[in-house]
Amino acid sequence: MLGYNDLSVATVAGVIAAGVFAAQFLAPSLLTLILVGFLKQEDTAATWSVIGRNLHASHWPVLLRTDTAGVDGVRRSVNVITAFQLFVFLLISVSSIVTPLGLYETVAPQKDLKEQPFHYAKDSTSLGIGTMARRNDFGLSRYCGDVQPFVCPWSNTTIIRATNSTNPTNVTFPGGYDRRLPINITEVYTAGFNTLDKTVSSALDIQWRTYQQMQTEPGGQKGQPYIGGNYRHLQQVLLNNNWEIYEGLIVDTKDGGIGFRNHTIPATQLLYGAVWSEDILFIEPETECVDRNITVNFRNLTQRSYTGDFVNISVVDRGGFVNLSRDAPWFDKNKTWENANLRDRAYYSAWWSNVYTMYFLNVTNPKELGYPNRFHYLNSSLGARFPVDNGAVGEDFSLRYDQLRLGDQFGLFLKMNTDYNGTARNGSSYANPYHISTANFTNIEDACKGQWYSDHANISSVAITCGFVYGTPRRIDGGNPMENVPDAEWSSPLYSCASAARASIKTVSFGFNGTNDLKSLRILDIQPKRYNSVSEMPLWAVENTALRVNYAPPIWGITVPEFENHTNISTSRQDHLYLPGYSDRFGLKPFQEKQNLAGVDFYHNIMALVYGLEYPQDTTDFPMPDYSGQTNFGLFTRWQELSANSTSARQIVNLLWTEISANAVVGTRGQLSKDRLQEAESPAGGDVPSTVMVPVRTNARTIRFKVLYGVPAFIVLALLVAIALLALVFVLIGRTRLSKLQRFLDETSAGRIYTKFLYMDDYPPNSRHTVWLHAVGKKRVDISGSYPHAAEATASLMEDHSASDRK
Repeated sequence: MLGYNDLSVATVAGVIAAGVFAAQFLAPSLLTLILVGFLKQEDTAATWSVIGRNLHASHWPVLLRTDTAGVDGVRRSVNVITAFQLFVFLLISVSSIVTPLGLYETVAPQKDLKEQPFHYAKDSTSLGIGTMARRNDFGLSRYCGDVQPFVCPWSNTTIIRATNSTNPTNVTFPGGYDRRLPINITEVYTAGFNTLDKTVSSALDIQWRTYQQMQTEPGGQKGQPYIGGNYRHLQQVLLNNNWEIYEGLIVDTKDGGIGFRNHTIPATQLLYGAVWSEDILFIEPETECVDRNITVNFRNLTQRSYTGDFVNISVVDRGGFVNLSRDAPWFDKNKTWENANLRDRAYYSAWWSNVYTMYFLNVTNPKELGYPNRFHYLNSSLGARFPVDNGAVGEDFSLRYDQLRLGDQFGLFLKMNTDYNGTARNGSSYANPYHISTANFTNIEDACKGQWYSDHANISSVAITCGFVYGTPRRIDGGNPMENVPDAEWSSPLYSCASAARASIKTVSFGFNGTNDLKSLRILDIQPKRYNSVSEMPLWAVENTALRVNYAPPIWGITVPEFENHTNISTSRQDHLYLPGYSDRFGLKPFQEKQNLAGVDFYHNIMALVYGLEYPQDTTDFPMPDYSGQTNFGLFTRWQELSANSTSARQIVNLLWTEISANAVVGTRGQLSKDRLQEAESPAGGDVPSTVMVPVRTNARTIRFKVLYGVPAFIVLALLVAIALLALVFVLIGRTRLSKLQRFLDETSAGRIYTKFLYMDDYPPNSRHTVWLHAVGKKRVDISGSYPHAAEATASLMEDHSASDRK
């Protein structure tokens, strides 16, 4: 029920307007009734004119259907104008009620920008509490190599390698291994940010959320320790489906991605808050998945979820075998920093995964053993089942009804040898005549990436990760998809995916509600930054290290044309950059402890980790929370929803990357950061100011109007304009004059009509009102009989009496 407190100003205004309309209708009508109560059958002619005006100007002629409201016998033009008058009157009445309902009061940003002091805002969530204090005294550090170290670009390190029979890897550092990042690298890869808003972070502004202090190896630079990455899972965010603000980050759990911002908010309390926008560096996961159009189906004997309790395990052809294209796919490897062609890579891995699976199951043949072409025979049909008993299921693959599976080993669900020439392992019911092994499927992953660990690091070395998604199983027997019962039948779709990380600058619109807390800061909108021309786009730069990409992931950033032709860098002017690096399936962990370059390491380390989530309880070399959905029902239902098709399945990878990245890294640049030119002039830093002035649009109370409610008023306005123009035309052409109007008013008044016939000789015809009133207006007219008659002597009667008297 609508209560008093639920009424808005607009509603009250509408109610008042309705009341005024009712009063305008009732008051004249009721007063007319009162007037009639005072009337007599006899009165002066002038009185009858005024009475006629009041009676016929009221609503009673229409209600009582009297002569002046009649239609029959009336000239058509008069009827039309009369009906139109009524329509306009009703429309004005409706608009007077409806129009105020469109008014509403709101708090909205003002047009003019006003500078407000901003200060740092602490995050009180788990991500904020778990963020370690910044140790800028250690600075950035770099290590090149693997087990054996190499000299990093522009480093002063000298390495002497001695090879002998007792120690084939004897390495010495006469001056120590210098992990410090050379100043010229900092200058080159941050130079372009000087032309951007100071809120735009570079790769060197990104730091580990948690870290560890590492001791330098023997012979290290001056024996000083350095900071290396670490990881603690602090908070789950991937189910939030929102734009959220955490310590040092803007986290997008709608589409996936993180923006880097050291958060500041207005320092003074604003009554209604404020809005403003900032340019922010975002790194986003980009994933494309292709449905392999085969599923793994199984039935559960019990309510448990162990592989040994499943029967009727089979690979089902949903078109992935029988409808597979006979043409081997390829993808463009040129300018991968501009377009990584993830869709083509995902299709490539899906096609070859299906082909090798078909070879293993002897569904078709390769181009060998007497067959000049692939697909000489095809032993499958739509819906065909290929039984895979428990003994033939890969020993590293466990079937479960209650979890999602990701991995980078495409043939994991088949039990096969790990060498190229072996036969199927014991327990498999398939002879594997073409000796398909795990190595064949491993080659698919490497080919999909388009790079090897031994490739030199440069702008072409985009960190691409390829793998599979075994979708969360669904019930196919019509039962409750959330419940496992004995004999339940399940089906898991298989998708091949390819992923990369992409950096770009986005414009973020912020809203602040006026209280002095980070919780009061919200994201209103996130849009790609707009550029008027290509020349305004960032000039991205990527390092050419001349080292293997797994030894030295290249540093990247935004530079200036002065460094464009430098021998050690490659550049490209565009609105985004697919980030370089190498996705290594070995030693999976979300951080790098050998150096302190989070902005260079985190995105490809974490993407490799996401595709390594094959074992829920012992995921990788660095244990992670269970993201499979087995122990989290919210995740399970979310994964079931996203596993429905390949388009939504890619969000699984993106959300997992976003979750782990949000817990791994933090942005350190914001409004309080000094301009990079100032930083270059004083690398030691100095004191950071506690506040900074930022232009914002403060909110204020304002009155707004919903245009839809103004439609009746707009129609009335248009009609009034049309009526006014038509009236002006009639005046200009002489069809309408005030004198003519006055004459019709006089001649159609009731008193004038009475006197014209009852006192016709007592005043001149067509006389003005004052003459008529003086002559006959005060003479009385009696309407009590069948016909009105003069209640006083007329001039003609007086003449008749005078004539009789003379006779």
